[in-house]
Amino acid sequence: MMKLLKIEWLKIIPNRALWLFIGIYLLATPGIMSYMIKFAKKLRQVSFAQLEYLSFPEVWNTVAYVGSYFHVLLGLIVIYLITREFQFKTLRQQVMDGLSRIQLLLAKISVMGVLTLVAVTSLIITALVTGLLYSEEGIPSNVYQNFSVFGKFGLQAIGNMSLAAALAFLIRKTGICFILFLFFPLLEKLASSLIWAKLDLYLPKAAFGALIPMPGRSSIESIGIDLSGLEPGLALMLSIGYVIVFLGICSISLEKSNL
Repeated sequence: MMKLLKIEWLKIIPNRALWLFIGIYLLATPGIMSYMIKFAKKLRQVSFAQLEYLSFPEVWNTVAYVGSYFHVLLGLIVIYLITREFQFKTLRQQVMDGLSRIQLLLAKISVMGVLTLVAVTSLIITALVTGLLYSEEGIPSNVYQNFSVFGKFGLQAIGNMSLAAALAFLIRKTGICFILFLFFPLLEKLASSLIWAKLDLYLPKAAFGALIPMPGRSSIESIGIDLSGLEPGLALMLSIGYVIVFLGICSISLEKSNL
């Protein structure tokens, strides 16, 4: 696996566009959280209101929820990597050099794993800094109460990237894949409107999104606003299932296709 990762790394290093994508992803959530901290501190000075979702342990979930909106960038990175290889015939060359098709897929999965690890690490650091900057009482004893949300965040990242990879291996055209991936939630809504009104709750993007609850959801629902969604356990099972299905599609597409 390390050999495959090294091969992928050598292809990534000179790619400036890819590093731009990664840089935007790494800066997006910290940037939003810094504005949220400034706003929350001004609000506290005026009304003495304490925004619990920026304090420990709720801050873990808040940062993970904000960060989940930028999984789209990880998906675009994966699409760009894969479709670019079809464009320049590098997958075919790697097979001619002795790699099997399953190794080609494992190489892409290893890249997705590294991207997920980088994403989770950056989010943990962002949440820790946010909590320390906003909390006046220091670190409470239950600081790690919601820390497991980062496991769900990692699954969410893998899920979105596996969907992106499946589109890339099937379609191979960067622009078309970008459009389909970006508008996939809209396509889910369209499918549910034609088949069954609640179908979209069980489709991939909705299932991945249901892994991390909205901060303050219970407070919002307590005033009568319905935030219907999947139960966490069902969302978890569906998400794992979709990852397996999408990676299966990648494998079948690689095996059957003419590289």
